[in-house]
Amino acid sequence: MFGKLLDWYIDRRVRQQRASVAPIDWKALHEGIRNEVQGYTVFLEMRDGTLVPLDDREAKDQDVVGLAVTWLYEGVPPSATEEPAEALAKALGEGHGVEAWVQVSRSCESFVGSYVRVRPLVH
Repeated sequence: MFGKLLDWYIDRRVRQQRASVAPIDWKALHEGIRNEVQGYTVFLEMRDGTLVPLDDREAKDQDVVGLAVTWLYEGVPPSATEEPAEALAKALGEGHGVEAWVQVSRSCESFVGSYVRVRPLVH
């Protein structure tokens, strides 16, 4: 019961935070971190919380609030995505001018596992 309550609270806070942030220029952000995310899968994080593949042409001009970068390969269990996500977040946090923190996706529509949420650094 406590776990469900905690999940509800975290989901509510994340939705509130996502609703308050400005959309980003995701193309410039992706270009700035392209070398560091090579080999990872990149999704666009939409304001409604959905994660859309980077190459989805319909979503490219919608309300993107961040990039979601994950180590996503067939046969890799969700628990094995945490370590690469933490390493990537640390690498991106050092001099790239971005906010990068590890989060967990439980959405079967996109993927289940750890990912790095990347946004431009706000001063």
